[in-house]
Amino acid sequence: LKKFPTNWVWRSKMNCTYTYSFPVDEWGRLGGLYSTADVPVAKFQDLTRDGIIIAQNEKGSAYKVRDVKEGFVRWVPSNNVEVEDDSSI
Repeated sequence: LKKFPTNWVWRSKMNCTYTYSFPVDEWGRLGGLYSTADVPVAKFQDLTRDGIIIAQNEKGSAYKVRDVKEGFVRWVPSNNVEVEDDSSI
């Protein structure tokens, strides 16, 4: 996974993909507090989703990521976050 370079400049919006263990229902959809359907959680599954990095902890071991599709915010370990290439900017 790509790490932030040491000369990295903080921008207000950094796109990324992240992997997080989410509760899912028996059909593989987000469940639990992430769902409006009253369907029991079948299992926890690692899902890779698009996000926006909005913060980093002091140690650099975790990033606060806002999910692009659903808008929820989670702290994700930095080894589960891949920063998208901004070379086009």
